[in-house]
Amino acid sequence: MLTDTSGAVAAVVEFTDKKAREIAVPIADLITLPETATPDDVERAVARYGFSRYVIVDADGTAVGYVHLKDVLRASEDADGHVDAPLPAKRIHHMVPVQEDTDLEDALAVMRRAGRHLAKVRDGAGETTAVLFLEDILEELVGEVQDATRRGYGR
Repeated sequence: MLTDTSGAVAAVVEFTDKKAREIAVPIADLITLPETATPDDVERAVARYGFSRYVIVDADGTAVGYVHLKDVLRASEDADGHVDAPLPAKRIHHMVPVQEDTDLEDALAVMRRAGRHLAKVRDGAGETTAVLFLEDILEELVGEVQDATRRGYGR
């Protein structure tokens, strides 16, 4: 008999039953930044919310990609040491698309192949309804994972 005190074995067995829509974060529940966000804006968001990745949205609120805290560190600064220009497009990562009814292990495979930590979750009409975080998929397998920059704030 196998003792599963952490629930990891049960989570692996149940993993195949879950779909992307079940653990994805709805667009309305995300903390997002506009395409015009500057590195300073990202730094302020990290200080306020504690996440290391933020979804970038266009003027219509459509998710266009995401930025990681380390991308801010790589952004060029102006002569005064302040970053007041929008993040360069090359620092905004695209999100791979997955359908709402995609099995989690399939979504994980797509994200791993693309080397992405976030995926757009789309409905049958092709509209992005949510964002799937690699961290949340991993939590389905191994339990709670703490983002090193997260300060206890919810999404």
